[in-house]
Amino acid sequence: MSLPRTHTFHGKKYQLILEELDGMCFADGRDCLVVGRDLKIRVGLETLLHEMLHACDWSASEDKVDQSARDMARLLWNLGYRIKK
Repeated sequence: MSLPRTHTFHGKKYQLILEELDGMCFADGRDCLVVGRDLKIRVGLETLLHEMLHACDWSASEDKVDQSARDMARLLWNLGYRIKK
């Protein structure tokens, strides 16, 4: 199964880039979400969720995004969610 190349958050389409950055999300015309962490480990899942939260709500504080991503990653990980590559 191939990984998706784009995803839409709140009506805005983002290009998904998996490369060697920890994580970044742009909505300034570039509209991309970059995740370089290994998605097979929990910190990778947390980084992906963190950047997805930014894409969904640019007004959320960094602290709120960090905490939400950690909480969601922990629950998903405990439920057994893993990427298989």
